[in-house]
Amino acid sequence: MLVESIVRGEKLDMLAHERQMKETRKCEREVRAMDEESFIFQLGQRKPSLKNRLARASNSGTWLSAIPNHLCGNILSAVEFRDNIRLRYGLVPLNLERICDGCGKRADVQHYLSCPVGGLGILRHDELGRTFATLAKDALSKAYVYREPRTIPSGEQRQDRNSNAAGANATSPQTQRREDRTRGDVSVYGFWARGTDCMFDVRVTDTSAKSYRKKDPRKVLETQEKEKKDKYLRKCLERRKHFTPLVFSVDGMAGREAKKAMKHLASMLAEKWERPHGQVAHFVKTSMAISLCRSVTLMLRGGRIRGPDRVVIRSGDAMECLQTGHDERL
Repeated sequence: MLVESIVRGEKLDMLAHERQMKETRKCEREVRAMDEESFIFQLGQRKPSLKNRLARASNSGTWLSAIPNHLCGNILSAVEFRDNIRLRYGLVPLNLERICDGCGKRADVQHYLSCPVGGLGILRHDELGRTFATLAKDALSKAYVYREPRTIPSGEQRQDRNSNAAGANATSPQTQRREDRTRGDVSVYGFWARGTDCMFDVRVTDTSAKSYRKKDPRKVLETQEKEKKDKYLRKCLERRKHFTPLVFSVDGMAGREAKKAMKHLASMLAEKWERPHGQVAHFVKTSMAISLCRSVTLMLRGGRIRGPDRVVIRSGDAMECLQTGHDERL
């Protein structure tokens, strides 16, 4: 249309030109997406793990396009950047310890990302929840956000517990108290609807672990979202609350429910800050992705020994030397 207008010397119809440009870009995106899917399918027939890694990479690269800024809190150290970029391209991070300092076993990347010793997984989990809570406070106010809300067992669960108490599968008092103390990670008042709380619970999983290596990462996240809903949704609905699981892979791929929550959070922030929605949506996604990037290096290189460094001396020659030195100082 532009060429015809120049050749014929006619006035260019801008509306028709923009419409044609949009249609052309849409067709090009569809063709490119089909080519990429075909290429990934061919790779997946030979290496399923490579196919899954490429699928995760296409949904977890938000942090790469972020400009480092102290005000936005998206600064990564050189080690954090290198660790995450090497994992993204299927390379092993450099200079990792061969022996896990927490459990003493031979360690690789998958071991470090899943080892529970030392509580680093809890730190990763809590930091992601705090990041989401901070963004929610910015969108609403501090009074609207509550950390670690308690959930009460649903009526059906209590009925099942009482019926099992008379049978062979009676629930122990310790298990009952543990169920009663079940907590979420963040509660936001008026998130999805006015006058209604919404409880969020975070889960971070390594979709490249051996048990998930041959599965589609989207299906893995979808399954874990269902597990969270089975645990919390009924309890929340009985108390007139909403529930949204925030499920992520370790490399930043978000589940369907988490994507919706971040999109809605971005719309609230955009309205409050009077900024374009696309710009704020990128900021929200980047904030969550940066938190996950930092947690990857924490899991790979953080110390898991949380006890005292000194050896407790109780008897023997060492105890005698310690006592002698103490007497000499006196």
